[in-house]
Amino acid sequence: MTGSVRQTPGRIAVVEELRGLAALYVAWFHFTNGNPAFLTEGALKLSGVHGWVGVQVFFVVSGFIIPFTMHKRGYSMVRHYVPFMAKRLVRLEPPYLACVLLSVVLGYLSSVLPGFRGEPPAYSATQLLLHVGYLVEIFDHVWVNPVFWSLAIEFQFYLVIGLLFPVIANKRRWVRLVSLGILFTSIFLPVSDKLLLPYLPVFTLGILTFHYYVGWCGVSVYCLASLLMSGAIFLTGSPVIGVAALTAALSIAFVRGPGAKWIVWLGTISYSFYLLHVPIGGRIINLGERLATRIPDKLLIGFVLAALGISIAVASLYHRLLERPSQEWSSRIAYRVTNVS
Repeated sequence: MTGSVRQTPGRIAVVEELRGLAALYVAWFHFTNGNPAFLTEGALKLSGVHGWVGVQVFFVVSGFIIPFTMHKRGYSMVRHYVPFMAKRLVRLEPPYLACVLLSVVLGYLSSVLPGFRGEPPAYSATQLLLHVGYLVEIFDHVWVNPVFWSLAIEFQFYLVIGLLFPVIANKRRWVRLVSLGILFTSIFLPVSDKLLLPYLPVFTLGILTFHYYVGWCGVSVYCLASLLMSGAIFLTGSPVIGVAALTAALSIAFVRGPGAKWIVWLGTISYSFYLLHVPIGGRIINLGERLATRIPDKLLIGFVLAALGISIAVASLYHRLLERPSQEWSSRIAYRVTNVS
């Protein structure tokens, strides 16, 4: 069964908006709740307490946009798995590895500045090398930047979706439906949160949205299935995740239009912003923590806003100098048809 894409190919504004808002909310969470000594209990701290759920929104977006892009390009596992993974790695690795280096350098520099508190960082060669393959937590080491854990989950998703795409995009409707059902059953498996499986139901909600977007299921089936999926996430995982995942999925499915320009722009630089907000903005929050005893809580929002603004400014430059060239390099890796004997 085939269907027509419901929107002109190209960047989808609501996807960029969701990325921008998700990155913004995660950053707000880290700035208001990441340093427990920075804020006392109050409205400002409470405003960011659920910001971590922005990561789940990223997972829904990836569950939708990755297979959607593969579908547009006529992906074939046999012919295209290697170039597909190469494109993902070339697009994402240079900014990520540069951020690993930046996080290490800033960690050491911070430890020699006047007023530094705590133990200086001690990174091992093994710990740093494990970042290359997103294997840090698998081997019980610690990320140099706490946001990197979600990149490891995303990388596992790329590995899996490249193999499973022929099933989830099968011409037979029953095969597609069964494959989604099987993927979603991972919600009932007691597995480590270092692996993809506990997060696969959220990605699957994005995959279901891809099915609706290309016309493989009607609106009534999509709405019922998405409600059932998000309801199961709500009941077995977290109510916050269930609500956030459903909101993201329905937004992709039904929101059209050019979007708010500044949010779309933030979505464009969201990967750089997500990578940098802890090593850059987190240090401004640490400075605020040192002054917190002399400044009323209501004025500490200035440090949060400064951390946010400076992180976005640095991310904009980082995107221009490093992320965008990586995207252009990735775009040159084409899905080429080869003879398969």
